[in-house]
Amino acid sequence: GVLAVDQLVDGNGELAELSQTTIERLNDVLPRTWSHANPVDIVGDAAPERYKAAVEAVAADPGTDVVLVMNCPTGLGSPLAAAGAVAELAKAGRIC
Repeated sequence: GVLAVDQLVDGNGELAELSQTTIERLNDVLPRTWSHANPVDIVGDAAPERYKAAVEAVAADPGTDVVLVMNCPTGLGSPLAAAGAVAELAKAGRIC
């Protein structure tokens, strides 16, 4: 996430500042150790439901224009299941 932010800034882009409402929503669905800021780090043991809840919360933030979802596979979670959860949001019209 940090490298993606570096590229965004180098290209004159701006990282969205998450609203307090979004922070609170993420606090409800993420472990205490999440990044509490953008870029949102949902922690390496994330189940598909956590991906889905986090993407949905960030996408609903009025200050967010684009959400870049990145997955670094670990032995703790399935990258295919995480991708499937995000794809479900797109199929349901919650993100595009």
